[in-house]
Amino acid sequence: MSKETELYELFRRFAEGNYSLEDLKKIKKEVENPADKKALESAIKHHWYHDILSQEESTDEVDLQACLDKIHHQIYQMDSPRLGGQNNMKRFLTRSLHIYYRVAAVLLIPFMIMTAMFLMNRQAEVPETREQEIKQKPVYSEIIAPMGSRIRMGLPDGTKVWLNHGSKLKYPQAFGKESRNVELNGEAYFEVEEDGERPFVVNTRVMEVYATGTSFNVMAYKDDQDVAVSLDEGSVELFKVYQDKEIRQKIYDLRPEEHAVYHKQPNTMEIIEGKNDIYTAWKEGRMIFRQEPLNQIVKRLERWYNVDIKLKNPDLATHEFTATLTDETLRQVLDLFSKAAPLEYTFLPRVKKEDNSFAKRKVVIDLLRTD
Repeated sequence: MSKETELYELFRRFAEGNYSLEDLKKIKKEVENPADKKALESAIKHHWYHDILSQEESTDEVDLQACLDKIHHQIYQMDSPRLGGQNNMKRFLTRSLHIYYRVAAVLLIPFMIMTAMFLMNRQAEVPETREQEIKQKPVYSEIIAPMGSRIRMGLPDGTKVWLNHGSKLKYPQAFGKESRNVELNGEAYFEVEEDGERPFVVNTRVMEVYATGTSFNVMAYKDDQDVAVSLDEGSVELFKVYQDKEIRQKIYDLRPEEHAVYHKQPNTMEIIEGKNDIYTAWKEGRMIFRQEPLNQIVKRLERWYNVDIKLKNPDLATHEFTATLTDETLRQVLDLFSKAAPLEYTFLPRVKKEDNSFAKRKVVIDLLRTD
């Protein structure tokens, strides 16, 4: 294949929008090589007169405008978002193309090529400060598990996450070089991909959990007074945070099969040893209660079944229950509790709101009347 034919094919692919980065590099190389000047000019003229003018007998304004539109489209495609702040360049190119508009049509193609080469070079030479600026402003994703549902997902580093009912996890689409930070509101189970150079950090409102490669559960709902962490494997460090997370204080090194409960009021830590399946069974679709007070059980039932439950009599709050629930409906669960304690429950009619949607189902639990 002759040099002219090779260049002609390059120009044709460019004009048809089928060019690659390698094609642009070849054109750049040929343009910069004075030895190929004649072949270059011949290929440009061949392309213009054979492929474009042969389609129309005249080069009227409509034909040139169509070519101009095509050039605009290709230039804007080349202008990568990574460059940022290229509006001035676009305005310059637009003005320049309008000047060239009434010049001999054959000049449009070399101008188009040179413009593409310029933008390609600019893209390849992104200033270091701009790259640093981009890296300092990560893009975040946010996953929400609605009430009554659970979600399993994977993070960019390979870490596996289970989100419990009514939970929200915020994380960067690409983790930094020094750490892997996520923000949790709710409950999540983490199987952290091991990386000793970059600790995995779960941020909650009052506590941070540091890990490198381990499996653990964090329960930190915004409306709860306690934050709980259960460790299955490996080790994690627990830090208390103060003053908008500017100050951190290490409070405990959690060991496997330990369950730590931090009480916001009165600022104390409780460590419970034993089988953690009580606290992590939810990710398998089970709820386990072991001598748990009803006021705590109610919170979990509300999230699990997406209902509002009211304890009408305050004395019910301290009633403790032991149970393992799998596929039971809420009514079946309440029936079980009513057999174990003197209580009764009532499902209230769902209220229709102004937008024609219905409010959550409400349930009232009261002491069983004996009269």
